[in-house]
Amino acid sequence: MKIGSCFLANGVLLMAFKIISPSSRGMLPEIKHGHHKNTLSIPSNMQRRSVEEMSTAVQQVHDHIKWYVRDLKEFFTDSRFRWREFYPEIDALRTDLYDIEFSVEIEAHDGKLLKSISFARRMFQAMANAAEKLKRYDRSPVCGTVFLYNIIELNAVLFSLYDYHGNLDKTTTLGNRLGTFNYSAQIWERGLKERSGVSFGMRSLFKAQVVQARATIETLSKTVDG
Repeated sequence: MKIGSCFLANGVLLMAFKIISPSSRGMLPEIKHGHHKNTLSIPSNMQRRSVEEMSTAVQQVHDHIKWYVRDLKEFFTDSRFRWREFYPEIDALRTDLYDIEFSVEIEAHDGKLLKSISFARRMFQAMANAAEKLKRYDRSPVCGTVFLYNIIELNAVLFSLYDYHGNLDKTTTLGNRLGTFNYSAQIWERGLKERSGVSFGMRSLFKAQVVQARATIETLSKTVDG
């Protein structure tokens, strides 16, 4: 989390990300996820496909969504969102998402794929929105920006605790992280209230972000307790 409105590490290396090749007739665009590479083939006559072929195609789409969400999670480390690395990749990641959405529309025969791609879309959009906000609040001399920066970053970080189905990621070690996140939000809320000269707009945005963070933390806590 940001510990000062005018201090953040510089010189972060940008990650080389996916390259989308032009689509060809009868083929989806080639989507590269990190070290994974798959090409989804769409037969010209969909009705002649066997159950096995359809099952394989659906599994490929599931894999693409899983790898996409995994790639998004690479921009998080514990309680930090590495938005400076993420920001230059937004357009490429958006293109990836559109390609995967297209494959879902072609292959989905039940709600499972729709649920997964819906979560992937929400996660990407939340990260993109957060990156735009953090870029502007970073190093801003305006009073109270440090609290906005921290709570916006927290809401992005909370997405990293989910798997690609939109459920709590069982491979994530939570420990007391949820309690720490909730306590941090309380500290920032108290700190902002004590600051004079903070604009109404900033206070309104902070309040909305706190409500969102607490709702997510509560939902995750119930999942852990259950």
